[in-house]
Amino acid sequence: MGYFLAHNSVDVFHHGELHEGQVVSTGQPNLEYFENLEDLKVRLSFFGVTFYENNYPNDLGNILEGDVS
Repeated sequence: MGYFLAHNSVDVFHHGELHEGQVVSTGQPNLEYFENLEDLKVRLSFFGVTFYENNYPNDLGNILEGDVS
């Protein structure tokens, strides 16, 4: 597993995990790859960007309760 950072060096910074075989495509002019989370955090701090850990639910069904119609 690794990490990526897609950015424009100014005000757009997208980051996330990469698993073996995954491919990242972006419209941002810069796409960087990191072997570990610490390196990603260091790079974000270089730009003055706060790292926020993404916690995505494993099952969207847990979000929707009851009738959504």
